[in-house]
Amino acid sequence: MGYGRLDCGDVPRRPRFRVNMGERTSIEWTRDPNTGEPGATWNPWTGCDKVSSGCKNCYAERIVARWGRDFSVVKRSKTTFDDPLRWRKGRMVFTCSMSDFFHESADSWRDEAWEIIQRTPRHTYQILTKRPERIKGHLPRICFYCAMNPDDPGPTPSLCLASPTTGHLWWPWPNVWLGTSVEMDLYMSRVYILLRIPARVHFLSAEPLLGPLNLSPTILAHKLWIRLPDDPPINYAKATLDWVITGGESDPHNPRLSPELNEWFRSIRDACATYGVPFFLKQLGGTTKCSCHGSWGCRLLDGRTHDGMPSGLSHLAPSTLDVDSDRVAR
Repeated sequence: MGYGRLDCGDVPRRPRFRVNMGERTSIEWTRDPNTGEPGATWNPWTGCDKVSSGCKNCYAERIVARWGRDFSVVKRSKTTFDDPLRWRKGRMVFTCSMSDFFHESADSWRDEAWEIIQRTPRHTYQILTKRPERIKGHLPRICFYCAMNPDDPGPTPSLCLASPTTGHLWWPWPNVWLGTSVEMDLYMSRVYILLRIPARVHFLSAEPLLGPLNLSPTILAHKLWIRLPDDPPINYAKATLDWVITGGESDPHNPRLSPELNEWFRSIRDACATYGVPFFLKQLGGTTKCSCHGSWGCRLLDGRTHDGMPSGLSHLAPSTLDVDSDRVAR
């Protein structure tokens, strides 16, 4: 069922900013949380394959099909791999919007991508994956401050002269946010896997939302205890979701929109409000974009937009990570 032409009334539009093509995205949740400036997308590789029901009407697959390419073949980009190095002004960067950063076919290129992320601390990288089980084995192996690799021949110096604390920072990196996509309760295990990987920000994207989600207090308020890699004596940290994004499916022909979709949105919104987790509603979904926001099916739920984002976190020092060395979890 399509929406036809939509008019959302006198809703103020966000200010427009001049940004060169290729450095700007219209994705609302990639805007800078403090200034509202548009972010960018970075695709060091493109292509993916389907792992769950949310992949059925993949927007990236439709785009790549217009290029005459097989989306199931993951290819390294010849033109965009180094893009963040050329962006002089820091920005939010949605990473691998046309693929999955942790796709197994990109294993031979990922270390180079991590090096670019390390060389551009002015940017904040939003990495969203449907493969959180692959994150732990494919984190960077270099120090965030000096790029030292402990696997290189010879002894690894115990001090890092580029670090404000003189200690190496292997992970988590302060300019990387980690997120996972969950379209219904069936895939909620991805969230628990994600939360066991330390990160500056953990976020959930429930888009397209195809069923109700039970966001329990365990992941919104009662912090899970995660082990920090190679960082004694502080071995454990607390982790909850820091941000929740949701939205309905967009498809020019046959979006899957349940009559109960708005109730599912409200349930997620209310759970986030109860536990103080920022909630972002990207779109209601449909076949047509609305006239005021340019989003599929409009962005208004109960007469207002919901634009919650983690604020003031883009470049916080990793030492502010909420840790507790006295708590031991097995």
